[in-house]
Amino acid sequence: MNIYMRDKEDNLVIKDILSVDFDMGIEEKDNNKYKVRVNNNYYLEGEYDSKDEAEENMLRVAMQRDEVESDLRKYE
Repeated sequence: MNIYMRDKEDNLVIKDILSVDFDMGIEEKDNNKYKVRVNNNYYLEGEYDSKDEAEENMLRVAMQRDEVESDLRKYE
């Protein structure tokens, strides 16, 4: 499963979700929008109108990663 992110220069980056080190949080931008910080290098693609909406998307990504990891463990 791929994850779509932006780097610090706002370039689109697509990586395998299992290859990304997650240290996620929410950051408010100057335009009163919110972004999900995936780690020190990447932000989740997109901006959100509210902190709650950003948190929901952060949780969605975390759950997706957990599901992919769980599915892989079934075959070990």
